[in-house]
Amino acid sequence: MSNIILASKTSPHMNAYEIIIRQATMNDMAMIQQLFVETIQSSCKNDYSEEQLVAWISTVVNLDRWSMALSEEYFLVAVDEGKVVGFGALKDGNYLDFIYVDQTYQRHGLAERLLHALENEALKQNSTSITTDASKTAVPFFTKMDYQHVHENKRTISGMEIINYRMEKSF
Repeated sequence: MSNIILASKTSPHMNAYEIIIRQATMNDMAMIQQLFVETIQSSCKNDYSEEQLVAWISTVVNLDRWSMALSEEYFLVAVDEGKVVGFGALKDGNYLDFIYVDQTYQRHGLAERLLHALENEALKQNSTSITTDASKTAVPFFTKMDYQHVHENKRTISGMEIINYRMEKSF
């Protein structure tokens, strides 16, 4: 994949920026994990209890899971001035495994760009639909992007029940 450049632009919250979207490498893992934790802490705090957030964040220590995702999935990172500010991954050609964006870069089109790149890859792999398990926080984003609610999931992590929602988009 060649790099995708999100055109330079400004917003009230940021200076001008140029974000490059590229395939992730193992060297990106620490920044990806840090962004995973920070995004859950900042963006999901109104939808989940503190105990649920702690349980969810605890999954960051599963290095085998992260290594496998980076090496086996179509895994993209969005980079601004050397820092990972967003990431997303497509598993098995039709499952959106991750999509996270730094809170200061949210609502500026970056998540949409990552999602479109992942959807395009799904199409290249001849998928007719794509699914994801979206957090309560992410459901409005996926709804806006034409994903349909399929069902509610109840997942237990470290003894805490966490609800998310299976979402699907047909091509």
